Amino acid sequence: MSELCYDLKISKAHFTTVEKAIKRFPKWIWDKISSFNSDEETVALDATGLERSSSSQYYQWRINSKYKVKKCLKLSAIIGIKSKRVLRAHVRARPRHDVLDAKKLITDKRTYLADQGYNCEKLFEQAYNLGGALITPPRKGYEKGFYRKKAAKKYNKKVYNPRSNIESVFSSLKRRFGSNVKSRIFRTQRAEILSRIAIYNLIKDISKTIFYKAAHKENYLNA
Repeated sequence: MSELCYDLKISKAHFTTVEKAIKRFPKWIWDKISSFNSDEETVALDATGLERSSSSQYYQWRINSKYKVKKCLKLSAIIGIKSKRVLRAHVRARPRHDVLDAKKLITDKRTYLADQGYNCEKLFEQAYNLGGALITPPRKGYEKGFYRKKAAKKYNKKVYNPRSNIESVFSSLKRRFGSNVKSRIFRTQRAEILSRIAIYNLIKDISKTIFYKAAHKENYLNA
């Protein structure tokens, strides 16, 4: 950021100044920056982990290192099936159950595709009350819940299959920006992850615009 300001001849801000400013940003600003407005009815919900350092826990275990890597950060997100944009995201300082973050992300009328980790009676009820639906593979004991049983009867594998698109989005984020964060404090770690999501959505928009213009130019020349 400091180098970008210098290149644009705005001002030469030291990186510590930028870091202090980022710390002061409230959470709702980062949620607004990283979100994407879409009218898609079908979305996918899932979570992934990001390491706090470049050395993974598995690597440290394999070399029998005395240095203990802290638990990973957890990123929960909702993406559009067709657009493959991240619509909403939530970052947690340590791994917790998927249902806790899903309650904060399921906020409007949509069809949510999720894995068995989100097969919870309260989530089915929350999606149903919003006018939408939560689709997950049935699991043992589903007959004990009213909304869970109702969702199991409507489960369709063809509708559920596009859920894997969210795995490709997580893979793209990690390949493009890395699977670990550089910041040490949670507030800056959260800002780093959400800014990556904002840049990812922006890149998708730019590439779509370039492809659209190229396709129309080719049709114009053919005409």
